[in-house]
Amino acid sequence: LHSTSRRQRQMCIRDRDYSLAIKLGDSNAGTWCNRGLVYIKSGKIQKAIEDYSRAIELRDDYIIAYLNRAHAYAFLGKYRTAACDIDKAMILAPDNADVYLSKGIIDANLGRIGDALVDFQNALILDPSNHLAAKYYCDLLSKT
Repeated sequence: LHSTSRRQRQMCIRDRDYSLAIKLGDSNAGTWCNRGLVYIKSGKIQKAIEDYSRAIELRDDYIIAYLNRAHAYAFLGKYRTAACDIDKAMILAPDNADVYLSKGIIDANLGRIGDALVDFQNALILDPSNHLAAKYYCDLLSKT
């Protein structure tokens, strides 16, 4: 109980800090993206999506914002919308293991199992120590 309330206080402080920075004109993409992370952690998914969208408006090559927004959409079950953000991240960073990992998760949720397996393999080729990609690959392979 104590650690939960402490964590909630920390989230409120971070939210307030990022909101103040934005209000004072520090509206760079990183600030919006960071506040989006705070919103995600506090369960405010739609607010997070709005902040990630603002970060992308400010910097349309911000891969992290695309990935984070895709994860937020996926959390809401909007996998096709999430796939659009992953596709954009893939164009921006075709050699990024995290993009392939995220693409694999979205593809698996869309029922594109073959594509997901290839995505996880590509993530592992780019980053052999990516334990999540290995786990998802093995889990998915065992179900086919």
